[in-house]
Amino acid sequence: RILTDRISTVLFCPTAQAIENLKIEGYDNINIDKNISGDVMYDAALFYKQRAKMPTIIQEQSFPDGFVLSTIHRAENTDDPQRLKSIIDALNILHKKTPVILPLHPRTKGIINSLGLEIDFFITEPVGYLEMVYLLENCKFVMSDSGGVQKEAYFFNKQCLILRDETEWTELVEYGSNVVVGANTDIILAAVDSLDSSKEFDVNFYGTGDSAEKIISTLLEYDE
Repeated sequence: RILTDRISTVLFCPTAQAIENLKIEGYDNINIDKNISGDVMYDAALFYKQRAKMPTIIQEQSFPDGFVLSTIHRAENTDDPQRLKSIIDALNILHKKTPVILPLHPRTKGIINSLGLEIDFFITEPVGYLEMVYLLENCKFVMSDSGGVQKEAYFFNKQCLILRDETEWTELVEYGSNVVVGANTDIILAAVDSLDSSKEFDVNFYGTGDSAEKIISTLLEYDE
C-alpha cells in the first residue's frame, strides 16, 4: 500500500482520519485530494441494500427478537487455540439469551473441528455479499474480527464488538459505535451488556453514497 501511494498521482481519502494518516507519513501537500471522497464501500452498501437476499438460515429459523451476527476468520484468532476457544465460549453464552448467527469460513471450521470446540449457536456456510447485506441490515449488533465488516456494521447503523486487540477504523471506536474487546470471554460479554441500544449513527464518516462520482469527477479534471 505504501509503495502504491508513493507512485500515485492523486490519493483519494475516504475519511478525515485517512488524510491525517497520510500527513503523518509525510504526504502533507503531496498527492492528496483535499476533498474527502468518502468510501466506495458505502456506495455499494447503499446500492445493494435494495437488492439484499434472505439467507437460508433466516428462511429456516425464526428470530422474533432478533439475532447477533458474528464472523471469525483472522489468523490471530483462528491460529491461537485459546483465543478461538474464548471467543466461541462467549458466543455460546450469548446465544442462550440472544441467537447468534456465524457464517463460518471453511478454514475456521476446520480448526474448530480439529480442536473439538463445542458450538451451541447457529453456524452457516459462507454467505454471498447480498446475503451478508441482509444479515447486517437485520441483526441487532455485530461481533467480528473482519476489517470490512466493522465498517459495514456502521453503514447499517449497527454497533460492532471488534474481536481483536486493535482496529484500523479508529474513528468508529472514538465515536463509540464500535468497541475493541479482544478475545477474553468475560470482557466480550461485559461489552455486550454495556451496549447502548439507543446509540445514534449521525456522523457521515464515509461520505454520502456518492464517492465514486466524486472520484470520477476529479479524475476527469486530471485528464484534462
